Amino acid sequence: MGKNSGRFDGVKPDELIGGTLEPLETFNINVASDTTLTRGDLLAATNFSATFSLATAADTAKVFAVARENFTAGSDSSVAPAYVRGTFNREKINPSDTAILTALEPALRRQNILLTTLLPNNQPQF
Repeated sequence: MGKNSGRFDGVKPDELIGGTLEPLETFNINVASDTTLTRGDLLAATNFSATFSLATAADTAKVFAVARENFTAGSDSSVAPAYVRGTFNREKINPSDTAILTALEPALRRQNILLTTLLPNNQPQF
């Protein structure tokens, strides 16, 4: 398991990244075998050493990660890079089901995963 924190120079905000209010932090996580992840998938596990799977509304007591890139695990458990801290646009987090995100948002905030809303193109970002 590797942990990367600090500034990510050269990383430009895209529609998943919601800004710099909370600095991005990545961590290599274990993913269940034969799992396909899409950038922005919200994942949960009992701890950072456990195997992560897609989050559900019942996962309020777990730790979370956001898939950093598209990834397909092989027949054995695989390791994938994921964000474990940062500011993300809720419209680009999977599941996009607002009920699940609403249920998990307090738990996400405790882990410094903040959700924001996409700004219209004509609004300045500070």
